[in-house]
Amino acid sequence: MRLIALWVFIALPISATAQPMGVRVSQGFFTQAVSIILPFANHSGEPDFSEVSSTQTNAIIEWVPAGETVFDWTQMITVTALSGAGLDGKNSRYPVTAAAAMLNRIGGRFQEACDGAHLMPIEAQPIANTRNVEAAVVVCERVTGQNHGELAVILAVVGMSDLYTVQWAQRFPGMITPENLPSPEVLLSRLRLLGDTLFCPLNDDGSPAHPCN
Repeated sequence: MRLIALWVFIALPISATAQPMGVRVSQGFFTQAVSIILPFANHSGEPDFSEVSSTQTNAIIEWVPAGETVFDWTQMITVTALSGAGLDGKNSRYPVTAAAAMLNRIGGRFQEACDGAHLMPIEAQPIANTRNVEAAVVVCERVTGQNHGELAVILAVVGMSDLYTVQWAQRFPGMITPENLPSPEVLLSRLRLLGDTLFCPLNDDGSPAHPCN
């Protein structure tokens, strides 16, 4: 299947469309706080799922639209963090290679789980208090053994020491086709919303510092 609209999306200038707005929520991770806009109406802002590994090295937070669950959802916002994974003092290019490697890892997971998967890098804008940002659209035409497809707009962000991903995923009944694929303008608006994520220092008590507070 040819998903031509995605290639058109990649070529669009990032300033071409206005961003959607929603409630902004902030969460402290290992060494920085992340403040993200949730595009879901009537959402309290409280995470629908959150977990920190027993080793205290990785964390994940998920939000879905009001009335949905992390097991049965139509759209999902996800933030992940890997402690210390953004550091490599021996390699000055590490911030670039670390973000790209994370996107490739996510693309590989999609390929393992999908009947047809595409990872397409797209232009990302710099974000303050980070050292590199890479972006991609990942398309899973149909999840193997399931009756839906999935698409995600993803940022891989190398913070001051940790490595983050910020994702906006959507599920499609049956499978993704050129007819139900979101328009380039819609995908671009999602990229812009993710790009408005803030990365901030933590206060001594672990709470988010300005402007994430």
